[in-house]
Amino acid sequence: MEINHSFYIKPIFIFLITLTTLNGQDNYQNGAWSDPIPFDLVPVAVANLPDGRLITWSSKFHDNFGGEDGFTFTQIFDPSIGADGDVLARTVTQTNHDMFCPGITNLPDGRIMATGGSSSERSSIYNPTTETWIRADDMNIPRGYHGAVTLSDGSTFTIGGSWSGGEGNKDAEIWRPETGWRVLSGLQNEILWNVNDSDSEGQGIYRLDNHAWLWPAPNGKIFHAGPGETMHWIDEKGNNGNGSFSSAGKRLNDTYSMNGNTVMFDIGKLLKVGGSGTYALDSPANENSYVIDINDENNVQTIPTLNSMENARVFVSSVVLPNGEVLIVGGMDKADDFSDTGAYLTGEIYNPDTNSFRTVASMQVPRTYHSAGILLNDGRVFIGGGGLCGNCDDLNHFDAEIYSPPYLFNTNGSLATRPEIEAPEVADYNSDISVTGTQGIVEFSLIRFSSATHSVNNEQRRIPISFSENAGAYNLTIPNRELLPPGNYMLFALDSFGVPSISETVRVGSALPVENLPNLVLDLKFEEGTGINVVDSSGNGNNATIVERDNNKNPIPVTQSYWTSDGLFGNAMEMDGKEFESNSIVEVPYSDSMASIDEELTVMAWVYRDEIEKNVAILSHDYPSLFFGFHNSLYKLEFPTNNGSSVNCYVGYSPAQKWVHIAATFDGQVGRLYANGVEICSDLASGQINLESSEQF
Repeated sequence: MEINHSFYIKPIFIFLITLTTLNGQDNYQNGAWSDPIPFDLVPVAVANLPDGRLITWSSKFHDNFGGEDGFTFTQIFDPSIGADGDVLARTVTQTNHDMFCPGITNLPDGRIMATGGSSSERSSIYNPTTETWIRADDMNIPRGYHGAVTLSDGSTFTIGGSWSGGEGNKDAEIWRPETGWRVLSGLQNEILWNVNDSDSEGQGIYRLDNHAWLWPAPNGKIFHAGPGETMHWIDEKGNNGNGSFSSAGKRLNDTYSMNGNTVMFDIGKLLKVGGSGTYALDSPANENSYVIDINDENNVQTIPTLNSMENARVFVSSVVLPNGEVLIVGGMDKADDFSDTGAYLTGEIYNPDTNSFRTVASMQVPRTYHSAGILLNDGRVFIGGGGLCGNCDDLNHFDAEIYSPPYLFNTNGSLATRPEIEAPEVADYNSDISVTGTQGIVEFSLIRFSSATHSVNNEQRRIPISFSENAGAYNLTIPNRELLPPGNYMLFALDSFGVPSISETVRVGSALPVENLPNLVLDLKFEEGTGINVVDSSGNGNNATIVERDNNKNPIPVTQSYWTSDGLFGNAMEMDGKEFESNSIVEVPYSDSMASIDEELTVMAWVYRDEIEKNVAILSHDYPSLFFGFHNSLYKLEFPTNNGSSVNCYVGYSPAQKWVHIAATFDGQVGRLYANGVEICSDLASGQINLESSEQF
């Protein structure tokens, strides 16, 4: 049996880049597109997974949206299959969450969090190791079309979202797994727009607080860049932890730019493109483009690009590339949802060295409302979807296309030889890492794994990395968490011709510990990897010890190591599974803080079992006073109370040789048991759990 609480994945894919057609020298100038790749759903939302694949999803329908609670159709895209990648079989989530129009964040441990949308208060988390979605904490405020982003401490931040769950009062919230969601009452959704925006947007607040552009900034605060006219500095820790904000001025003469976007292409530098003066009332696309420099909190600079894009676009996608350029793709000439009339097939690339745009190759399929684009690990770009409107003739685009940028080609149009690198799988802040690779590399950059829907991707950022070289041995300096919010990054190396390597996945940093958790009494992360002691991270000193016992329950010397590096999130505890001699267990002494669970209890763990014939306790005390775990293949929660009632849950099916998430709660009135985020049992019981001070946990 293994129980674990941290995260680690080793990427094993080798990417193969091929193209359907090569168009000679034109590829060197303009890049090349694949043919459309068919899907079994409209990929409205997309996110990078740690192994290089993408997870895509639509809604509770594969071809339409609408409704509230339910499920979501998802599909994995694997770029390593065939010439241009292929999709795996379509699946359906079971978290009672229609994840259409969500906020999406890439959590520090590589999991994907989708919040709100059609099921406006719901949150779900995708675990790439188990390949399952599980139910997470509901938000306090229902919302959809909200802005969301991962902060430098690992928290998830969100604000706005009047499209779903009622209009207005969409104050900011912040989430950590240890605390759940907490409302930031000092950050009301009204900061997302001004009077000019309100005069422009004909649908009022229903649209005004949608799709906020949010960026963790070098100064440790959040920069709100749009789409409203007025930009802001947001301090989620200010105002005694309730959040505070201040104006950062306007984007020169730019106007309300709904369904445009921003992207961080360099340290503290954002490119703003596109948008429109209404969400979907046929207003023309905004042609204004700017670089917003947020490196000086007291002097935010907005610099116009030297030329405008050839095509002003709304419902547009922007994807930062390893060399610092930005691909602008998709969109149309006016804010007309569920239409391809006026769609642009031609792509454009922004070059930061010249501060200007140039046109590149054209794709085959319009990508307008409900399309999404994202960078692949190999330096190519995925864009798919558009439509999701039911019986809307040719507007539902059940496909995606892959763009190979010009840097992947020689001047004669043949595929360029790419530099190669090998990098460590983890890196910490303000430290150096050793990378080996092809000699003569001239540039390294880290691009954060990200997620996109409805033109917005607040998670993507490119940070150039300083380095030194000695004959193919490179020393890279990793900057601070303010520049690199914790999570998985693609490490790219570029040669003197500007050709990028296939990226190495590096997990940078980790979430900061949460302070002041008065209700947390025990937190065993099983990260030690050696010895018999297990540290309690709750701050209560409930440290555990690995103990072996004989058939008479007497302690005996520990005979083996019970640690493994094959946990779900890194290290794990692996028990011997014996029923007698030694029946190894982890013991936690009775304490005042542990005794506090007698009236209210929440307990959870990830568990992997080789077999499902024996009973296995995850948390027990003076059996049968408390048992949480498994009764052969059943999930189990059982305990009597001091007034004669009891909770008895023996339900479900726990498969062998698969990680499962098991959780239970008791509030003094009802005991509840959960498997993979889904409630599978509830049982009424009043009173207190019977705890014996002379017994261990």
